[in-house]
Amino acid sequence: MLNSKINNMSFKDILKDMLTDERGSTSHKRTIVTLSAICLLTAFIFNFNVNTHMADLVAGIVFVGMGFTTWDKFSTKNKE
Repeated sequence: MLNSKINNMSFKDILKDMLTDERGSTSHKRTIVTLSAICLLTAFIFNFNVNTHMADLVAGIVFVGMGFTTWDKFSTKNKE
């Protein structure tokens, strides 16, 4: 069922769904984590000369942000 839902969505819809929270509003935390991960992957793929401390900082932002986002998602209580 999930695969058929994803197959019928455009890339724009998938990206919008990925960056919104459970209430449907844009999550700044998810946006910052996604942009940080894209920057980090770009630096590694194209072999940019990046300071080790800067790469560690961005990786830390990505890991902590993903952890908090996951925690927020599963810690919300259903009102039903």
